[in-house]
Amino acid sequence: MSNFFKNVLSSCLGTSIALFIGIFVLPFILIAGMVAALSNLGEDLNEGGKMPVTLTESTILRLNFDSPLVEKAKENPLSELDLPVVAAESAGLVEYRQAIKRAAEDPNIKGIYLNLEKFNGGYASIQELRQALVAFKESGKPIYAYASQYSQKSYYLASAADKVYLNPAGGLIFSGIETELMFFEDMLKRLDIQPQIFRVGKFKSAVEPLIRKDMSEANRLQVQQFIESIFGQVVREVAQTRGLDSMRVRNIADSMLVRQPSDAVQVGLIDSLKYYDQVLDDLRAELALDAGDDIPFVDALKYANQFPSEGEKIAVIVATGQIMPGKNKRDILGGDEIAKNIRQARLDDDVKAIVIRVNSPGGSALASDVMWREVKLASEVKPVIASMSDVAASGGYYMSMACDTIVAQPTTITGSIGVFGVVFNIEKFLENKLGITTDRVATGPYANVLKATEELSKEEREIIQKEVERIYKDFTTKAAQGRGMNVDSLREVAGGRVWTGADAQKIGLVDILGGLGTAVDIAAEQAGVSENYSIEYLPKKKGFFELLNEDLLTEAKQGMVEEELGPNYQQYKQLKNLQQLEGTQALMPFWIKTN
Repeated sequence: MSNFFKNVLSSCLGTSIALFIGIFVLPFILIAGMVAALSNLGEDLNEGGKMPVTLTESTILRLNFDSPLVEKAKENPLSELDLPVVAAESAGLVEYRQAIKRAAEDPNIKGIYLNLEKFNGGYASIQELRQALVAFKESGKPIYAYASQYSQKSYYLASAADKVYLNPAGGLIFSGIETELMFFEDMLKRLDIQPQIFRVGKFKSAVEPLIRKDMSEANRLQVQQFIESIFGQVVREVAQTRGLDSMRVRNIADSMLVRQPSDAVQVGLIDSLKYYDQVLDDLRAELALDAGDDIPFVDALKYANQFPSEGEKIAVIVATGQIMPGKNKRDILGGDEIAKNIRQARLDDDVKAIVIRVNSPGGSALASDVMWREVKLASEVKPVIASMSDVAASGGYYMSMACDTIVAQPTTITGSIGVFGVVFNIEKFLENKLGITTDRVATGPYANVLKATEELSKEEREIIQKEVERIYKDFTTKAAQGRGMNVDSLREVAGGRVWTGADAQKIGLVDILGGLGTAVDIAAEQAGVSENYSIEYLPKKKGFFELLNEDLLTEAKQGMVEEELGPNYQQYKQLKNLQQLEGTQALMPFWIKTN
């Protein structure tokens, strides 16, 4: 943890320097570059507003994973300008799926190359992308994967390829899933901060990091069950595409039989140990190119943007991040903004069906209910389908449960139907650590029932606990209505317990196993639209000046902190999340790290 705080301090210094450059230097560079770039940009853009790509008869679709796999490409309005200070826009799951599907039918695309050097993503997202790759293989075109180092997640994706290459001096980790939770009880005690907890359900373990040093037995049970379910999916799919027995693949992981690069080839996980230049030579041979010829790669994001959809519309509303009231921000799902998007799609006569793409561990119970109401209203006038990604738990499940059909991947983490409340008492922290005391005058005993500078009275605790129980009753009642279940039966699988998508389907919390494509197909079928329907993604992409006016500087600062901290960013983020926990929350055990 000491290294973490050192990294935080160094990050602050680096961020300050970067902000100085961004405020006083970067604008001049941007203006000069934009003037030169914009002078030629207009004539180069295609009708869709994107730079056109040129394909040869032997083009390879390249999927670069320069940043963690997200639902949709992050907004960068300057990405089309060829400026050295502007980072290229990275594709998301939406763009990758579009590109792969189009490439299967495109005679100019001869195969796919996966550059997995920096890959990271959630298991359900990987599973969905992997399914798209497996479907692509039916076209008869090959898929190649390369990395100098494979993590378990990057290998899970790579295993769908026809040829999997590994650097001879590299490595591959395939040893099972471990889940790690962080606990803050000692930290809060040392700071003299008292978390006052209110919860319902024995599995509602999101508060455990505040009041324990380890997992409760109930939490350990559910976590063990869902990681076993997820890894079972990984093992079966790797075995299938690599032509191995599932028990053999599990033994490779449990015995850690891959300890050197040559071991990976020997056990059948890797096809060849080759350097990057040798892999390119293999691609040239496959394409009948001469030695030294440039391989005609096309970037997946640019390729996906070449094909605007036409026809009747299906709205796909991308809801990702921890749920908070207000607008969307980095890692935050703004309940008010998503509710507005759902209402917009409901009132648009051109939109024939709605798909809610959920990737959220939950958050504010109130914001979750605001979105639920809009889903409920929309479902009364047109089909509304939920598509669950890596996680759609607690508040993420709340906004899904009013949909006509819920679709999830087998590896999706969902459920966690429960609520809790936290009121931090910082009285001793202020007095003992900062030398600050407080005093108060009130018109009545409950004038400030949620005060943070005095321990709650017994009567105040009872008021808050009853409110948490009321919200839980409302949550479970609405969930039972949405799922067509008896309330008592619903509560047997609620109580804050977390399930995988595969297990959730067995108990009725999920209808169908599949990805976003499955959900869109169901929406189109229920709406009775033709195969030529278009997909409209909401929230819509913002323009440069809108982003600049809103959160561009904040986004830049957070991005620099993330870059500076690297793997320690998640710890930093978890500490920041402590500030957002006050009030009633519908949140899963959120401080979970899986390899």
